[in-house]
Amino acid sequence: MFGIDTFVPITQARLDTARRRLGMTPLFWARYFKRPGFAEDFQPRAEAKILRDNRIRLLPIARQTRNVAGTAAQGAADAIENVEAFVQAMGEEHLAGVKSELLMFLDVEGTGTDHPNLSVDYYIGWSSSLVRHSLAISEGRFTVQPAVYCRQNQPTTWRALIEAQRLGFPCEGGWVFRMRGGACTRPNPDWEPAFLMPADPLPFPVMIWQYAIDCDEIDYDWINPDLEVEESLLGRLAIPGPV
Repeated sequence: MFGIDTFVPITQARLDTARRRLGMTPLFWARYFKRPGFAEDFQPRAEAKILRDNRIRLLPIARQTRNVAGTAAQGAADAIENVEAFVQAMGEEHLAGVKSELLMFLDVEGTGTDHPNLSVDYYIGWSSSLVRHSLAISEGRFTVQPAVYCRQNQPTTWRALIEAQRLGFPCEGGWVFRMRGGACTRPNPDWEPAFLMPADPLPFPVMIWQYAIDCDEIDYDWINPDLEVEESLLGRLAIPGPV
């Protein structure tokens, strides 16, 4: 059960490449959402039809990686822009008609000063504002729930999420990156908890393992084979409607 994610736009050529690599149509395609009108975000007029025609779910990634070590106020402000970008791209009425609950993954890289690890305060502000603003903008018809992407070997981020959950601000799921050597050319790996799971026990499921990156501009993702976790993920991702 596979998905893909790209920094570059969705095209038929990239979908064809992914199908050849995976031997199947990916179940989701992850794209970025930063703020309304941001040029590098998912562009529905150019990208939505391919997902709709192929019944591929869109997985939204909140992209403000330089901010995630910041304050609760910064997190709350970013979440509002993330929600508005996502809802404008997908359509409020379309989302209200297909899902009562959706997921959005916060991009945390943890690779240095420009892409720091997550702070507890930022996550509290971001996660609570994500839910609150999606409820407000949809007039109670749907919520956008928080999840987090990060590298497997970044305990600062995973421990921040553990602490936030202890304080009453849960995370719905994790998306872990740990590269398998030669994964762009080797057959798809098995789900390997001993390899991919963070060292600290998490109070939420790891939903996705990103096991290969930068493979002809495509990253490859394995969905957790646990049926409940799989449904918790895929059941909260939407296929774009007509634009």
